[in-house]
Amino acid sequence: MRSAFVAACLVMALSGHGAEAAVLDKIAETERVQLGVRGAAPPISYLDFQTEPAGLAVRLCEEVAARIGVQLGIAEIEIEHGIVTASTRFGALGQGLTDIHCGPASVTLKRRETLDFSLLYFVDGAAVAERPGGYDALLANQTGKIGALDGTTAVGVAQGLIETHGLDAEIEAFASHPRGLPAL
Repeated sequence: MRSAFVAACLVMALSGHGAEAAVLDKIAETERVQLGVRGAAPPISYLDFQTEPAGLAVRLCEEVAARIGVQLGIAEIEIEHGIVTASTRFGALGQGLTDIHCGPASVTLKRRETLDFSLLYFVDGAAVAERPGGYDALLANQTGKIGALDGTTAVGVAQGLIETHGLDAEIEAFASHPRGLPAL
């Protein structure tokens, strides 16, 4: 199956011209940066054993937030962590619930229409888990179910597989990897 690359990015909402300035104005006014942390995307963004935000993206976001504070002349900027999922991360940015997304995200042209992405700093490949012979059986029988993590580009990849091979299959989107694996 085709591999999709996932890039972990610091993402800021940009819903139109001047939106970045509006986010920075909000931060300057409130003296607070709201980080959207994926709770279950280790090692990039997750909750540790004490349910504290952890991971590479979280630490990078915290550093970016601190530097935004310095640039805006805020002596002690408050950094808040809000938990988001693959399905809610971009909506939280668009609604102003978070200022920066701290987690993995596939950079797509459609997403670039409304979001501003940082430079790539980590590249990963999507993986597939299947029962032995599951992919071959799906193609041979032309029917079945394909599971994907809700809110990710994996859903689109699964839809492309169905269309490319003319399958009578359905996609079942799962809220998390632990919820999807038992469905195998």
